[in-house]
Amino acid sequence: MARSKWKGPFIHKSFLKTGKESFKSWSRSTTIVPSFVGGFFNVHNGQRFVQIKVTNLMIGHKLGEFAHTRKAYSYKKLK
Repeated sequence: MARSKWKGPFIHKSFLKTGKESFKSWSRSTTIVPSFVGGFFNVHNGQRFVQIKVTNLMIGHKLGEFAHTRKAYSYKKLK
């Protein structure tokens, strides 16, 4: 179910206070807004921080969509 329009996008309060270009964040549910474009964010994926550079195409998506939590599986070559 989508978020209600009257509530607006969710942005964690730590994103509003900071003036730095790059900082660590555990808030994967924060919506990317136009003021974030061009900035770098270190988003936690459960084990480590993944650096994300925000572009225009990411507006409206969540930060967690770009920090994958699972490792991609690759089949091993048989002898």
